[in-house]
Amino acid sequence: MSESSAREFLERLNADDGYRADVEQSVEGGDGTLASVTGRAARDGYEFTVGELETVMSRATAAALDDSELDRISGGFNPQPTPPAMQSPADVMRDVLRGSFRLRF
Repeated sequence: MSESSAREFLERLNADDGYRADVEQSVEGGDGTLASVTGRAARDGYEFTVGELETVMSRATAAALDDSELDRISGGFNPQPTPPAMQSPADVMRDVLRGSFRLRF
């Protein structure tokens, strides 16, 4: 189990919309918790704990904004009702699986 495996899993979710949709369907069919996400990831060969997933997600949501994002918010506009850094890890994962939020590494 490792944070690097959690990161590889999250990077695949970011890069592969088909895989992300498949994982979303699988997780929503279960209990929708981060434990169900780690269980699904384990079936695909990614071994990590919920704590490791939370750590990697926390680092990724704290990444600096790029220039285009800074331009969008420089006037006070915030396109997200709740910034990802303020959401629970489960809520961030839900948004990642729905494709409405991409983590940065």
